[in-house]
Amino acid sequence: MFDLDTLREIFTTIWVHKLRTAMTALVLIIGIFSLIFLFGMGRGLSNGTMDVFGKFATNTMFVWAQQTTKPYKGLPTGRRAKLTMDDAEAIQSNFPEVEYMSPRLELGSTLVLSGENNGSFTVKGETPDLFNILPLEMEEGRFINELDIKERRKVCVVGTGAKDILFKGRLDEAVGSYIKIRGVYFLVIGIQASMQTGGDGREDDMSIIMPLTTGQMVFNQINRVHYFTLAAADHVNSNVLEADIKKMLRVRHSIHPDDKMGINSFNLSNQVRKFTGLFAAIDGFILFVGIGFIIAGIAGIVNIMLIVVRERTREIGIRKSIGATSQSIMSMILVESVVITVVSTYIGMVIGVGTIALIDFLIRTFDVESFFFSNPEVNFTLVMIAMFLMVFFGALAGLLPAYRAAKIDPVVALADE
Repeated sequence: MFDLDTLREIFTTIWVHKLRTAMTALVLIIGIFSLIFLFGMGRGLSNGTMDVFGKFATNTMFVWAQQTTKPYKGLPTGRRAKLTMDDAEAIQSNFPEVEYMSPRLELGSTLVLSGENNGSFTVKGETPDLFNILPLEMEEGRFINELDIKERRKVCVVGTGAKDILFKGRLDEAVGSYIKIRGVYFLVIGIQASMQTGGDGREDDMSIIMPLTTGQMVFNQINRVHYFTLAAADHVNSNVLEADIKKMLRVRHSIHPDDKMGINSFNLSNQVRKFTGLFAAIDGFILFVGIGFIIAGIAGIVNIMLIVVRERTREIGIRKSIGATSQSIMSMILVESVVITVVSTYIGMVIGVGTIALIDFLIRTFDVESFFFSNPEVNFTLVMIAMFLMVFFGALAGLLPAYRAAKIDPVVALADE
């Protein structure tokens, strides 16, 4: 079926009708290219977005107090509950499902001095668990530990952006040096860099973190907490846990059970689920569009092969009159259909994969930062399945023209003009 003479004859026929064959092949090339390109870009969008979420601990949530909107037990609206370490202990005691928890003390934007350098930075009091929840990494030194919390040590971890300003001209001396925060000296024990991108990453890099207990003691915020950063265990329904924690805090601070604003929260897992559903819908749409292109290509193959059969009617009649079998005639038409499909599909695949690889190379080479796009990639399993289906349906597309060619009456064919 695939002997050299047959292939030479097929390529001769294709060359004679270059424009017609090229137009049909173009539809197939666009079809497979579109499928690969759109899926690759969709993966880039998905990878970029999920990478941002993936840097956080699974089931991360934030809980804080806001002004109440309903009176309760004789208390007016507009008051704000003051969260404390007692609330943190209550959460830990009543909700073993909470894997990590870091109560935070917000000291706001504060003037920080380091020798002749100074700047305003966000100063926070944290606990060691924060490092297991938020996407942070240590560039130098260490993070806050339990002894720092227990002994209320005057130490701090400085973000990379804050380091560049406070230790300009002496960056190598940052760890082990002292900085002054509101008149109090703190020893720099580490330099942290945020793994987030965009505004959140820059905010982390311009922050200074000290032990929570130290901040409470030094800055007269005894027992005070501004909000909780929590991470539930992987097997836990974070929505249920979130609701139960908020319910308990409303009871502890005499907030109306139906006051949604008194205790508020943000659950990252809900956002992850929404984006996962969105990307599944995008993949479905891309698949629909790609299949549309493929169907158009298959229809083009059917049409061109019918035209081929019509144009070669006399030739087919001569072949049959000198002994060619119906099977050989069918094989001739089918092979031509398969060759056009295979070559077109391969070209489309090479262009599609090459385009995605080029985009990924340019992003890496020029270090293009994108909050929701990174590492576009090709699913080679999908490519192989698409190519197989394209070739399979390309062969099927040639069956009808091949069957019609095999049934041509030699006498009628020879009389054809």
